[in-house]
Amino acid sequence: MNHIPQTLHEDILIHQTPVMEAVHSASQLIDLYNDRLKDQDVFKLKNSLNDLKSRFDNVVVQSYTRQNRLSSASEDLTRYYGDEGEFEGWLDEAEQIVADAEKVLPTDLETLEAKLSEQKKFADDVVNHGADLKYVNKAGLKFLDNSRVRLYILIDSMRATSQLVKKNIL
Repeated sequence: MNHIPQTLHEDILIHQTPVMEAVHSASQLIDLYNDRLKDQDVFKLKNSLNDLKSRFDNVVVQSYTRQNRLSSASEDLTRYYGDEGEFEGWLDEAEQIVADAEKVLPTDLETLEAKLSEQKKFADDVVNHGADLKYVNKAGLKFLDNSRVRLYILIDSMRATSQLVKKNIL
């Protein structure tokens, strides 16, 4: 999940120098042959160069931002799975403790008091893990909310790209 945005961003950065060199060279050519071109043509060429540079800079920023968001999401998801797995392990143990407690009830007072003490400790542990469950649940919901936001951003980006492609083709 993490490698595609990183690869895309690296590919964009690889093209940054050639694009900026082309913009600079074209700008120098415009300056060199400025006297042979109509003012309107110079204006169009400079606007085109500025537009190209601006669009490329925008792509660099967007890909960097997307890479960071996805990297952060990947870290959040990894952390969530770790927390969820830890809670799941505790829950399995807790269910076994409850099952074992229901199997055999002590018959003497001393053993019954020891079991009561164990059950009080277990009840406290359940309360403490209830807070852990809320934390894990909040982390999962936060990840889902952030994923929805990322999805809407991606959809908007795809729509904008599609419109640019249509605009440039037509």
